[in-house]
Amino acid sequence: MPRRTRLDGQSSSLPPATSIKLRRSRRRQRFPEITRSTRSTISALSTNFARCDEELARHRTELARLQAQIQLLTTERQTLQNHYDDCRALLAPIRRLPSEVLGSIFHLCRYSDENEENPSGLSLGHRILVQKPLHSISRVCIHWRRIVIGTPTYWTTIDICNGLTIKTPRDLKLLTVALERSRSSPLEVTIYNDELALRLLVEFSERWKIADVHFGAIDCSVFLRLASRLPLLEKLWIRAFPILLPPGRALDDFIEAAPRLRNLTIAAPLMPTWNKPLLRQLCSLALTSVYPAYITRCVVLMSELSPVAQLALYLEDKMTAFIRLVSALTLPGLTTLTLRAKYANIPWPHAEFHALAARSRFHDRLLALDLRGTHISQSELLECLGALPCLERLNIGDRADGIEPYYAITDELLQSLTVTDIDDSSSQCPAPRLLCLRLFTLGKFDDEVYITFLRSRMHHLALVNPGQLFECGIEWLMDAQRDLAEAAVEQIDELRKSGRLKFSLIAGEDEWEDYWNLREGDFDPDWEAQ
Repeated sequence: MPRRTRLDGQSSSLPPATSIKLRRSRRRQRFPEITRSTRSTISALSTNFARCDEELARHRTELARLQAQIQLLTTERQTLQNHYDDCRALLAPIRRLPSEVLGSIFHLCRYSDENEENPSGLSLGHRILVQKPLHSISRVCIHWRRIVIGTPTYWTTIDICNGLTIKTPRDLKLLTVALERSRSSPLEVTIYNDELALRLLVEFSERWKIADVHFGAIDCSVFLRLASRLPLLEKLWIRAFPILLPPGRALDDFIEAAPRLRNLTIAAPLMPTWNKPLLRQLCSLALTSVYPAYITRCVVLMSELSPVAQLALYLEDKMTAFIRLVSALTLPGLTTLTLRAKYANIPWPHAEFHALAARSRFHDRLLALDLRGTHISQSELLECLGALPCLERLNIGDRADGIEPYYAITDELLQSLTVTDIDDSSSQCPAPRLLCLRLFTLGKFDDEVYITFLRSRMHHLALVNPGQLFECGIEWLMDAQRDLAEAAVEQIDELRKSGRLKFSLIAGEDEWEDYWNLREGDFDPDWEAQ
């Protein structure tokens, strides 16, 4: 584009022309001035930087000092707070509890986690042996630890079962520590088919108070060498399969060496072969594995046990043993009787039992009767109860191990046991003094009929025995295909909250397992004292 020039008196839009030399000359003239100004600025900034560095260093030093002081004060504060908390804790009510009271509380915690989750993976036997709940308690403070470690009675339960066997040095150490901590206290010993544990515990037999020994394939001779070393033994369970049992005479000296023995559970082939006055000290006897070949020995033995108050018989034969044994017995001092048969199709020896009841004066004495596992009809049961007016505790049950299930517990039976005139204390009903009924059932009854039975018995008991709780329990057998309805559970809970009912509900077990479960299923030998 052509440059616009001055034409016809018009002025140009370009600035006045200035020579390049002139412009350069002017810049050279200003350079010293600019340089002097820049040097002055740099010098000022340098001075300012130095001053700022000094200030920052001073602040950093001060902050470090203050932070160290804050840390020191924080530590001192935490120490003081801990001391304050400790002093305050000394004033807590639990600190003022006597050691004896704390010890009683800790005792209640010993088995508190048996049915709880087990994240540690320890077997129940391990947890019992190491007293796992008490182990946690002992970590609270040194005072509590001294109570836990220094109380011998916490360590007297030696339970070599429930998944525990003494196979490793660790297990042996746990057992040894428990025995050391128990000091000289009487022991409650359970050994399930563990020969090593048996050999070790035999060395402490002078302290055995309760012993439950199960012989599987282990050597029984170790156990039988305790002939003169059982001065404290009061309760003894000996379990074994018949093919593994030693001869009965082997236990003669053994039982004679236990002067305090009061409760004995033993297999019939192991029964003592002599008749000595020592056996008269027994108040409770349970005989298992009662085969026909041992009936005569059973009768002879029990003829020497006239003072015995509790008797349990577990019969193996299908029929003859039951009838022969019941026909031959006379038990004048008996207050608790358990009769169970292994086979589901054994008829109830009705006439023989009535003769036994008449000979032994059960009318005046028998307080507890356990008939679960027997094939007794409703009419026979009611007739038996009519002949036992003093009866206070009753166990009955269905059976599902036969060809056809047998239902003993039905609506008809519960209605027959229901007190009809609840406002009349003299109302006639079977077992008028009944305090406790346990049902082992397949559930062939209506919940409302059961609730009506409970209400009538509670009301009747309040009239004849004010202040006495009525106890009732349901244990579902394994084949039971039902549970109590929610409405029935709510009604039972209301009755329980009234303070007049003690109720328990237990999940099912197999009848065969229950047949061998002599400790948990039988009547408590001390229930009369309770």
